[in-house]
Amino acid sequence: MGHDHQDRQVSRRRLITGIGSLGLGGLLTAGDPRAAGTVADSSAAGTVTGSTTARSGDGPAARTGTGSGAGSATGTGSGAGSATGTGSGAASGATSAVGPAAGSAGSAFDPDTHAKAQALLSKAQMCKLTPGTKQGPYYFETGSVRSDLREDRQGVRLRLALKVQDGATCLPLPGAAVEVWHCDASGLYSGAERQSRLVLTGGDKVRVRPGTVFTDITPSDGRRYLRGVQLTDRDGIVRFTTIWPGWYPGRTVHVHVMVVVGDHRALCTEIMFDEKLNRKVLATPPYRAGHKRPRDTFNGNDPIFRDDMLAYVVEDGDGYLAAAVLATDHDERPV
Repeated sequence: MGHDHQDRQVSRRRLITGIGSLGLGGLLTAGDPRAAGTVADSSAAGTVTGSTTARSGDGPAARTGTGSGAGSATGTGSGAGSATGTGSGAASGATSAVGPAAGSAGSAFDPDTHAKAQALLSKAQMCKLTPGTKQGPYYFETGSVRSDLREDRQGVRLRLALKVQDGATCLPLPGAAVEVWHCDASGLYSGAERQSRLVLTGGDKVRVRPGTVFTDITPSDGRRYLRGVQLTDRDGIVRFTTIWPGWYPGRTVHVHVMVVVGDHRALCTEIMFDEKLNRKVLATPPYRAGHKRPRDTFNGNDPIFRDDMLAYVVEDGDGYLAAAVLATDHDERPV
């Protein structure tokens, strides 16, 4: 499979300044099929047939788009509502819950997925600041530079394409560090399995109140699945392969994202997903089997959810591709 697990560890500060032996040029082109030496995707060619609702939350939202197996995409604006994406090709079955051990894709995007990601990012383009959030109770700096975050976690494959831009100029920000982390299908966070298991079994919801300050934690275990960092390429883009996040009491389905520009945490935010897709994915194993209680929090009653946190999503082989543009204010606070 060629997963890039924990073999490259570096502090974010060193990663940003290019110090060390990581090979900055290689990082900046990781996952871009236009760049020489890119690791090939091991999945079979072809995308799914069918359409998925992509950018409608429980409130108003807005656009429609089409992605083709050949990599072309067209979009039409439709009022305030949802964005729909369609992928055509040879394969089918976008919600099969497949983990890396079952032969799902490698860490790089194949040319078709890359083209669809570019089309989605064009639809997601905006010129306003991305809403910020608290970093949550389970954050710590992993220093794990990799694009494939799955390790042994089972679930529906999710590829993420994230574009970082300056919130004032709307120009891409190359060389920014983008760190993502989220829970697994059963609601556990790596490095914080003990803490997150207490939430799952203790009957308490995670409550985010005004004024709550979350600080970086000291990991309570050695696991690092579903966490990682990449540097943005010349177009301000990073690409990750992970699984569709699970859920835990008090929160809707989400992926945490932190953007570091220079020596500042320029943005901490969350990426969320259309509830129709959440319900479809969470109805499959291992999401179903990982919880003893029913889901209690959805986009409509989540304390953090905003419609402009929704990713643009299309089917992609046996999983999904999600894209979002992150516009930063890099004067927020130092790392």
